Amino acid sequence: MAVKSWDEPGHWTLNRSGWGYSDDGGETWTQPPEAVWDGDTNFGQAALVERDGYLYVFGIHGGRYGGVALARTPVDSVLDMAAYTYWDGADWVSDINAAVEIVPAPVGEAVCQVERLPRPLDHDLPR
Repeated sequence: MAVKSWDEPGHWTLNRSGWGYSDDGGETWTQPPEAVWDGDTNFGQAALVERDGYLYVFGIHGGRYGGVALARTPVDSVLDMAAYTYWDGADWVSDINAAVEIVPAPVGEAVCQVERLPRPLDHDLPR
């Protein structure tokens, strides 16, 4: 996420948002210039979930005022922005502008939690 300007409280404008990766355990990073979203999309800030061979991207605008939109791409195509599809409320489509909010505004952070254990804390723990 590259912030263009800090605006009124809870709002900021983004230049772009994109992917970076490391091949050496985080010593150095690569940011492919083609693996970005424009700053005015619903994918300025994102939370990620990998499931069934796809990377699901729960995204919001820059700031703390928009709703959550959903994108996905095959796991092996994360850096190929043309491989992404967006949920339009009925189907997966290639038009990013067709993405609908799956969680209504306002959303302060794009955070996902995936439970891998069935209801891990559904009982009182000993004190």
